[in-house]
Amino acid sequence: MSWQDLERIIVNPIFASLKNYFSSKKLSINKFGPLMGAANIRKLSNSCVMSILSSDFVLIKGCRVHEMLQGGLNVDTFSCYVVCRNLSEIVSGFSSSNNPLLLIHLRKNEFSFFGINKENCKKNKLKDKKIKCCMSTLSDHQKRKKLSSHEEIVAKYRFLLKQADKYIGDKEYKRIVRRYHEMKKQSKDRASNSIGSDISNFDLIPVIINGSHYYRVHFVE
Repeated sequence: MSWQDLERIIVNPIFASLKNYFSSKKLSINKFGPLMGAANIRKLSNSCVMSILSSDFVLIKGCRVHEMLQGGLNVDTFSCYVVCRNLSEIVSGFSSSNNPLLLIHLRKNEFSFFGINKENCKKNKLKDKKIKCCMSTLSDHQKRKKLSSHEEIVAKYRFLLKQADKYIGDKEYKRIVRRYHEMKKQSKDRASNSIGSDISNFDLIPVIINGSHYYRVHFVE
């Protein structure tokens, strides 16, 4: 749907309740938004970027747009898409057999998935079939957000860090390391004695695999 289509559709009486929002400038149509089907955050127009920066939150429709914008916006986002093929399965961790409709809320700069590598796909066995997934899917991320035990949280992030050689490039690795340090600080501030001892430190050892730069994680007990 182009912005011209939207301008024609929005005058339909069924959308009459939105008229006041357009009048008050709370709702507007940006004529310089991304092309249909995708949104490269590095190629958004200045007008589109300013619209995002001035927004309280952003609504994202479609899996591909969600994939390309997740974690890159400084505002809360709400994404909605249907898991309908293997590409959606890879990042979501859900089966496309029943075409589930997903509604995802992410805080600013929050990533819902990472670690896509065709050679090292994780295979998830679901009720109806096996699917190939990225290292950490949307489903995995949502489960981790519900964890309340410090021991479980630390174990999950240790596991992710130890998979770095197989899946994670430089930028994604730094994101996980940053999040690990955040969790480490939170565990100290909120319950310094709940784990029994401090979370182990680790060293970052740079390595080059097939011409790409990665980091190997070495835990110091």
